[in-house]
Amino acid sequence: MRSQRVLLGQLVLDKEPPIDLFVDLPFATVAQKSAALKERLAFLLDTRFQPAPPESLHLTVEQVAGLLHCRCRTVLRMIERGNLHPIEENGEMYFERSEIERLRHLPISPIFSRLIPRS
Repeated sequence: MRSQRVLLGQLVLDKEPPIDLFVDLPFATVAQKSAALKERLAFLLDTRFQPAPPESLHLTVEQVAGLLHCRCRTVLRMIERGNLHPIEENGEMYFERSEIERLRHLPISPIFSRLIPRS
């Protein structure tokens, strides 16, 4: 199962530099689990924890390429083939996280499957 690294927030202790708190979460549950973790840390650590803003539900071409472990050009080809359906806002293309999760379950060509690490 693929996971995504999420910034939960910063831990601030006295006059020390802030410490960024990251967590790796399953891709399908990033939004729900990160929100729950942020809420719990805020309760436990009080003013010493500064939560990060919520994760966006829309992803850029670069973010999609990173999550699918491919190049941006491959993402653009997926759009041309009709596998991806971008949302356009202010001349920029964005993608819904749920659609990217769906793509993870598409069958992969046997030629390329040997190149993808097994999870």
